[in-house]
Amino acid sequence: MVTFIHFFLFIATYLSGELLANTLLFPSLMNKYLSRPAALKEPVSDKEPHMESASDNAEMKGKARIKGLLERFMLFLGLAIGIEQILTLFGALKLGTHFLNKDQKETPDEKISKDYFLIGNILSVLLAISYLLVWKALCGIFSQEHLVSSLNCNC
Repeated sequence: MVTFIHFFLFIATYLSGELLANTLLFPSLMNKYLSRPAALKEPVSDKEPHMESASDNAEMKGKARIKGLLERFMLFLGLAIGIEQILTLFGALKLGTHFLNKDQKETPDEKISKDYFLIGNILSVLLAISYLLVWKALCGIFSQEHLVSSLNCNC
């Protein structure tokens, strides 16, 4: 039976984990993999090199963050309610979105994108599993039976 305490702990675990991940872990990865080096930028013409605008880069980072938040929430919720197959669904969805034509050659820019994609997916799964473990531990600590017995109350 899901209680208010379990629901509160679920939300608190997810939000605090995301706050930590998005302030400490992901900014360095996003700067490394989403900021293209000048050598990889393709010129629009011979006279004018292609310059990514700051707003384009910020928009891409914003979309990546929102997508990551939704991914980890989906994984955490699925694992919390006992649907381990969510990991298979997640893998299938991610593979389906990153197929390349076999005729195409991989550019250095696509290599960076694939590295970012792989590292981001592994971190999303690991974070969702760590949220699950923390949540289960907190639910064990804050279970009603434990609280009642710790207060020496025979209600």
